[in-house]
Amino acid sequence: LAASLDLVLDVNQQAILNDALAIRPGPAEDWNVVEHASICARQNHKTVAMEAIALAKLFVFDDRLVTWTAHKYKTTQEAFLDLQSLVTNYDHLRRRVKAVTAAKGDECIELVSGSRMNFLARTASGGRGMTGDTLFLDEALKLQPAHMAALVPMLSTRSRAQVLYASSAGELTSDVLRTIRDRGRAGLEKRL
Repeated sequence: LAASLDLVLDVNQQAILNDALAIRPGPAEDWNVVEHASICARQNHKTVAMEAIALAKLFVFDDRLVTWTAHKYKTTQEAFLDLQSLVTNYDHLRRRVKAVTAAKGDECIELVSGSRMNFLARTASGGRGMTGDTLFLDEALKLQPAHMAALVPMLSTRSRAQVLYASSAGELTSDVLRTIRDRGRAGLEKRL
């Protein structure tokens, strides 16, 4: 899919996709990982990989609801503009798009199938009460426990739910990201 959109992924970006989109062996065809974190210095490295995953979630895996969040509205809007350009500039995707809503704060890509992707700036209550299949948490270094309390429960009712974190290196106040990093380094959770 990425190649058909002229998205050239380097070896590290391909590794991110292979890791995040691996299917767990067995009859349920569940994701191998429920949580995936990409922490790297280059913004385009993690953002392009996450955008490729988002497109796969919509156009290959038919997730019903994908939600992209970032700490700042401007970052969320940039991801929306990148993805909007891809889904409207290539015929094989454009034919599957029902609507693109670009109103400030209501950015959404909706497919003819009913699948959709919403773009939100994170707030303490943003996302509360929503359901969904995939949650992207860009700028994860700015995640706060209140954000997680508002957003992560939206995935609890989905059998194939997945949370994808993307971030540059954390700050002293990046407690949520540090916890994720420490859990990953410990290697005790097979689905992280």
